[in-house]
Order: sequence, then structure tokens, then C-alpha cells
Amino acid sequence: MPSASVASRVPPPTTAGLPPLVIRTHFSAGEGSASPAAWGTALAAAADGQPWRAILADRDDLCALPAAAASWGAAAVVPGATVRLGESAGHDAVVFAPDPPAYLRLCRFLSWRLESPADAAAWFAGDSAAGADLTGLVALVREDRVGARLERGGADVYCQAQTIGDMRPVSRYPVALVPAVSHVNAAGLQSEPLRRALADRQGRPLAASTATLAEGLAAARATGDAADCARSLLSRCSGLPPVTLHLPPSHYADASAELRRRAEAGARRRYGRITAEVRSRLDHELGVIELKGFCGYLLTVADLAAGRRTCGRGSGASSVVVYCLGITDVDPIRYRLLFERFLNPSRTDPPDLDIDFPWDERDAVLAAAFTRYGRDHVAMVATHQVLRRWGALRASARAFGHDVAATSAARAALTAEQRYGHAADLPGEWQGVVSGADLLEGSPWHLGLHCGGIVITPEPIRDLVPVHPAAKRIALEPAPGLPAEPTPIPAIAWEKDGAEARGLVKIDLLGNRSLAVIRDALADLAEDGIRIDEARWRPADDPATRRLVAAGDTMGCFYIESPAMRQLQAKAGSGDFDRLVIHSSIIRPAANRWIADYLKRLHHHRATGQHDPAWYPHPALRELLSESFGILSYQEDVMLAAVRLAGFDDRQANALRKALGHWDTQTRLTGFAAAFRAGAAARGVDPAAAEQVWANISSFAGYSFCKAHSASYAMVSFQCAYLKAHYPAYFLARVIANEGGFYAPGAYLEEARRAGLAIHGPCVMASVWATRREDAGSIRCGLHLVPDLGRKTAERLIAARDEGPFRGVLDLRRRTGLKASALGTLARAGALDALRPDLNRRQLVWLAETVALAPARFREEDDDGVIARCVPPPPDRDPEAPDLPAPTRRQAAWERFRTLGFLPDGHPIWFCPQAPGTTRCRHLADLPPGSRARILAWPITRKQVDAKPKAGGPAQPMAFVTVEDATGLAETVWFPAAYRSCGILLERNGPVLLDGVVEQEWGVTSLHVLRGEAAEPSAAG
Repeated sequence: MPSASVASRVPPPTTAGLPPLVIRTHFSAGEGSASPAAWGTALAAAADGQPWRAILADRDDLCALPAAAASWGAAAVVPGATVRLGESAGHDAVVFAPDPPAYLRLCRFLSWRLESPADAAAWFAGDSAAGADLTGLVALVREDRVGARLERGGADVYCQAQTIGDMRPVSRYPVALVPAVSHVNAAGLQSEPLRRALADRQGRPLAASTATLAEGLAAARATGDAADCARSLLSRCSGLPPVTLHLPPSHYADASAELRRRAEAGARRRYGRITAEVRSRLDHELGVIELKGFCGYLLTVADLAAGRRTCGRGSGASSVVVYCLGITDVDPIRYRLLFERFLNPSRTDPPDLDIDFPWDERDAVLAAAFTRYGRDHVAMVATHQVLRRWGALRASARAFGHDVAATSAARAALTAEQRYGHAADLPGEWQGVVSGADLLEGSPWHLGLHCGGIVITPEPIRDLVPVHPAAKRIALEPAPGLPAEPTPIPAIAWEKDGAEARGLVKIDLLGNRSLAVIRDALADLAEDGIRIDEARWRPADDPATRRLVAAGDTMGCFYIESPAMRQLQAKAGSGDFDRLVIHSSIIRPAANRWIADYLKRLHHHRATGQHDPAWYPHPALRELLSESFGILSYQEDVMLAAVRLAGFDDRQANALRKALGHWDTQTRLTGFAAAFRAGAAARGVDPAAAEQVWANISSFAGYSFCKAHSASYAMVSFQCAYLKAHYPAYFLARVIANEGGFYAPGAYLEEARRAGLAIHGPCVMASVWATRREDAGSIRCGLHLVPDLGRKTAERLIAARDEGPFRGVLDLRRRTGLKASALGTLARAGALDALRPDLNRRQLVWLAETVALAPARFREEDDDGVIARCVPPPPDRDPEAPDLPAPTRRQAAWERFRTLGFLPDGHPIWFCPQAPGTTRCRHLADLPPGSRARILAWPITRKQVDAKPKAGGPAQPMAFVTVEDATGLAETVWFPAAYRSCGILLERNGPVLLDGVVEQEWGVTSLHVLRGEAAEPSAAG
């Protein structure tokens, strides 16, 4: 029995709507099976209308807390976590915070365990006196040893009983009957064996009990001292801390005055003369920003962006103040961008201000934020990675003991079944794997890093939310006593919506490869004496650039290079900036119907200068949608349409906008659809018109932009298009060098070749790491395009070459320590040709393989610079190569293509014999619509979509595939029947022979594929 001193700590019992329960949601990966919202519904039903409260105690974290607060109500959530302090499930403890001061310590404790697991383990083992301060926390334990350690940390400890028969009279702590439940109902138990098997394979046995809610309630409703003790504990809890906005700390004594000073200076720089219009807009915005208390926030963002090439995007680009601070480059006055989309007096959520940086500068920006504001006040936002279909299959396969190769083969078979109707024909045991994957799909599985979101808080961030060490590391300025090597980025436990719901203000610092392309191309031009004054650069006004954009000749250009966007531009035939802003918003996955209507109306208006009243479902939308001829294009259109037609207030309209941005949008939209229809009916809107507008709104599901965001992107698109129109070698070389474009490097090289540029392959005598222009008419492929050659190895090679030219292959090997595999790859890729021009390619491959057998130099290094072995120095001259027959040009090119994955010498379609009756891709447009055509081409990109049959029934997969030959690109459409019968050809990543019907729409040609067959490339011929 507990001592009198311990027992005296037990408060007097009270009653509540629910007996005390510990809830584990599906955020306890492998243990819980229900979402916080599902738990909220079930617990509220069990409480039968009475106030209730439950302990939220997921494994090691508070990931579910924002969602639980939203669905349960903040007063119902007792924040806690299930932590394991030893090896077995018996070492689990439920630690929870009964009040806001204790919540702070809970977050600190969890952060410490996550970021310093070795220290936490030593503390629990008693090897370290230093530990977290647990004062004010309550701990429910199953073993006294665990309780003793937590009690020494300051926690109030109780022995946890699962059932009334689970009492432990030997415990030195008071017994509290608080069952832990992991499943809302018995259906959740179906995945229990699978989850346990997976956890065992990962070396983390699950908690001792994973009961259902019904079982937990039945146990918790018992009477007696343990039940009274548990109810008393729950009565001490006051819910979550209140939500307040945690804005970044200001470094300025008077942030309002500093912001006005900078905005005024920026206005003079941007506009030259501050007109009455600019003055009025500036004063209005500054007044609202000051009223909302966001002056310091904007200064923080401006400080982070200072001195770097940026593309401010999101709704922040609609602010003149933001434009004058230099964060964005689109003039909101000129392009009629609405400030209220960014900030207005009635808006309750934080402002949305995102900044793109060149992708290779983003880590430096993050490091600067940590340095300026302190490591205790900055962290990145997380993403909650949910198991989708294939992730669930991998997890289920692991639980069943299958290896990666078997799982990959099963996935390929299932993909072919889904796409093409080919029976997967999996072995019998895989049926259980697939069924298990169905049970796991949709479960949160681990945390990821947001692509750029950070939070900067005035309080220590670990007082507000648990912080994890991310796998990603960046180099930070070392604090006293800390090492200088890269350290893990701290990441909070919440994703962006959860962070916002708890008052954290996210700033997005995002990496953008096209900004690096522009930066590098301008630097290359300046190096060659061609300087572009960016202060006066107006690419959207340049005739050649406008023609290129209007023709859809935009491969490589940011955001407008996809096949869909290129075709839309060509069909519209417009190179105007304003039109591109609309197009970059309207090109949504679910918007094909609306795009077709838009194009008809655009061409009608171009021909007649008239608007047809029938384009507008309701007179209230006439002015709003005149630029897009009655089609909703932007988030603002959605919000204002909901306000004008259905009477939504600002809060509802903003909530609708947010709902459209989620992957599960269709589920979230159900309530909004009913409210929209009801509101429209109440305002006398014709039901057919209301349905038409709602259908247009629904097409924004999962993908929508505000106008300011699209305008910001369009500015970058035009900068890229200008460089492509006037300096294609500089531009396309840097597109390839920065990687990450829509297409593979080979496709960009073919685009360069079509522009009349010469292509030179990788060369150890001439190439640097990055692909670059060799002169205004040629491109030299960089060493980054050579497989098996890491950057550090390439940099060693370049540094050695800078010290003096290589005298031969052996000298190259001796001075760089190249691995045997890398040396052979360079030979087959033709990168050694210039080093020994007296030898043919076969001799060079022989020489590379022979030299690779000899010692490198006094040391051989791998890509990490680690000395592998010490060896005596080799001789200085290459061994004599045997008299091997030279390969034909075709044979040498074939080996080069197989090595690099692209062909500097020409298009790889060269390796396919030309089939009779085929048409070159460039000449498809010369054929009349409706004629049959046959093409031999290489697929370079594919987009699969679901087509809904007109007669009803389930959607079927189809695809849009871009193919190319040596003459140009062709767009092909594979409707479900063709895709099912011959789409498997696309899995080969090789050339295809396609038969189909030529179609034209608004001057743009495509091939409606009817059948296809594989073409076999070879070195023969």
C-alpha cells in the first residue's frame, strides 16, 4: 500500500461526462488506428451530451494535438505522450500536463528525449543526474523503477491500471484506473496483427494494451479507490493553453516607424515619383499592417530576403509595401492585385508571405535565420507523411517478411493491372499483403520536413511544441562549446495547418531552381561582356519574348514548360503578361472543361470584341470574371463568388479557400457545398447557375493559386523566356546544370539542338562540374551528367587539371585517384577522347580498365575523401594499347548513349530503323485533321489522368504523352482503350511506333493514338 505521505497527494474525487481514458490516435504509428477527428466523434457520443475530457497520449509526441483541439475542443484535450524509458513495453509511461505551466515542461521533456536520446537513456539508467524538469507533470507508470526516475525529475507519479483486476498492491504509488485505448471500435483491431508484426521487425514492441473504446469505457466505469483516484486526476486538468499569436521577435525599437521608413524609400526606388495613387495605397496598407501588429513580421521577412535574388509569392505579392521592401517583383498597382487577399482588418489568421530563393542558396538563408534569431527560437515546420497506396504496400510487405526486390516486382505487376488491365497474377501470399496495405492506407507513418516553412518565435520554441532533429543537416555558425560540423535542422511536430491553429506564424523560405538558372545565365552573360540591367529589365514588354510565349515554345521556362501549359499558350496565341497570369492559374488538373470554354470565348472575343452575356452564370459575376470570360481563375474568384452568390462572410470564404488546398479536399468540401447551395437559394440564385458555379469552384480542389502568386510566377516565366529567346545557349545550359526541370537532360539538349546549337559531350579536358555554354552557339555538357562520378571526385579532377593538363589516362588516374568504375564510365561516355585522340574508343576503354588495375598514387580516395589504402607510386606513361579495331560511329554513339542516357552526337532515334510510311514529328502539323498518321518517336514525358465515361461507370486511366524525334516534339493522346491495350510500351522508356488520327484544336496538332508497338534501337546498321 502507498505510504500516507504519498496517498495524501490524491485529490478528492469528482465526476465527469466520461471516465478517465488515455487515447492513442493513428499518430502513434503502428498502435492507434483512428484519427483525432474520429476519436472526437466517438468520445462525444459516449459522453452523451455531457462535458468530457480525455488524455491524448500518442507515442513520444504531440503530433495529433492541433487536430484533437479542433475536433474535441481545447477544453477536452489533456496533452500528454506515451514514452518508453527502457527496452520493453513495461517501461512505458503516460506523461501528461494538467495545466499550461506543465504543458511547457512537457514540450521541453519530449524535445529533450527526441533530440538527445543518448542523454535521456543515461538519465533513465541513473548514469546522469542531468535531466528534464518534470515539475507539475503527472506520470502513469506500470513499473516502480520507471516511476522512481520520473519522480526524481519532479513528476507526480501514479500506478496505471488498465482494468479493475489490474491492481498492483506492491506498487509504492497510488493506483489510478486509466485504461489506454487505441481503437475506436473492433474494426480498428483488424490491422492489429499486421501492426504488431511490423513493429516487431522494426525492433519496437507495441504497448501492452491496445483496447477498443468500448472495452476501455467498460473498465473505466468501475468503482473503487483506483477509479476515484483517476477521476480526481482528471478533475485537476484545465485543458490546453490558450492560443496566442507567436510572431517573430522584432529587432527594432519602433517596428512601425522602421517599416514606414523602408517602405517610403522602396517606393521612391520602385516608382521614382510617389504619385497620389501610390501614396494612398501605401498609407492604407501601412495602416492595416500596423493595426494587425504585423510590422515586425514584415521586417523579419525583409531581413531574411535582403541581398538575395528572390521571388516573393503567395498573397503577399499583392501588397505594395511588400513590393517596396523588395520581397516581391510584381507591381500590385500596375497588375491590379488586391491587398485584402493578403491582409484585411477582419482576417484572423496570420498573413501568407512566401519567398523563393535560388535552390542552392536556401540552406544559407535558413542558417542566417538560426544565427540572427537563435537556435532556441527557430525551427522548420514538419509534414505528416501518410501512407498512400504504394507506401502502405511496402509497409505491409515488410510485416510479411518480403524484401525490397519482391515488393518492387509486386508493385510493377499491380501498376500494370491498374493502368492496363493486365492481371497481376501475384503469388497467393501476396493477397494478404495487399489486404494489409488496404488497412494501413491513410495512416500517418513518419514526419517529413516542409519544403521551406520555418517558425521564428519570441519564446523558446521548445516551450511551445516538441522539436525533432531532422535527418537534413545544415552548417550553422557554431555556438560556444559546440562543434562546427553540420547539425540536424530542428523541426516542430506539427504541419503547417496545425502550427497555424496553435498560433505559430510560418514563413516559407523555398528553393527555386529557375531563380538559380536566371542568376547563373545572367552571370555567364556578364562574364562574356553582355550585361542586363535588371532594374530596367522588362521582359514582358519584349516582342521576341512575347512571340516565344505565344507560340508555346517554352521548354525550360519556369512554370510554363509542361506540355499542357505549352499547348494552352499555343492555342490561346497570346504572349501578354496578363493572359499568362490567367493561364498559369487556370491550368488545373480538373479544369479541362473550363479551359475549353475559356478558349472558345477568348477567340470569340478576339474576333468580335464582344462578351456574350451567356458566359456569366449570374450578373453579380460579370465584372469579377470579365478578364477570364466567366471562368473562375483565382482563389479570389472563388471567395468573391461565394460571397456574392451564396452570402458567405469573409470567414466562411477564407475557410473555403483553405479547404480547396488539401489532398482530401472532396471530403472537406461536403459541408461547404451544402452551405453554398443553401445560401444561393436564399438569395434567389437560379439553381442551375449555382450548380454551374459550384462545379467551377470544385475544379480548384487540391490545386489553386491567388492572382498575386500567379503574377509572381509569370514574372519569372517571362525572365526565362527572354533569356531563351535571345541567349539560348546560356539559358538552356543553365537549365541542364541546375537540374530538376520538367524533362530529362537529354530532352533539353535536343531543344538546344533544334535551336541550332552545337552539343559537346562531357570531356575531362574541357568540362567543369556544371553544364555551361561553350560560346554563344554551343553547349558543353558538364561532369554532373556522368554516372558514377560524384561531385567531390569531379572537383578533384578539375583542381588537378587546373594545376596542369593531364598527360594521359594514367596521369589522370594518378593525380585524381579516380575509382575504376568512374574511369571506365568516362571512357565509354567519350569523356577521354580528347585526352588520347590517337586512340579509338575501344582502345580507350581497354586503357581505362587496365590503368584502373594499377595503383592510383600514394593514396586512393573515395568521394568522401577517405584514404582507402597506401600504395607505391605508379609509372608516368600510359601502357601501350593493343591494336583493337575502331568501332563504327554508330557503335561508339550507342555505347555513349547507353552510358550517359542521352546522346551528344544526335537524337537517339537514329538507332531505330525508319519504318515505312512514317511521318516526322515536325510534319504532323502539315497533315489535315482526321487523317491517319504513323510516327516513330521517343517518349519524354507522360501524364496519366482518369477519364470518366460519358455513359457513367468508374473512371478509367488514360494518358497524355509527349514524344520526340530528331525533328521536334509531338503531343499524343492515349484514350482508355489504347492506353489499356498498348500503354505498357511506355514502361520500357524506349522508342515506340504509333498509329493514330491527326487532331487539331486552335491550331495545335496532336495524335490520337489508336495502336502502338515497340521499336528496337540497336548499334547495328
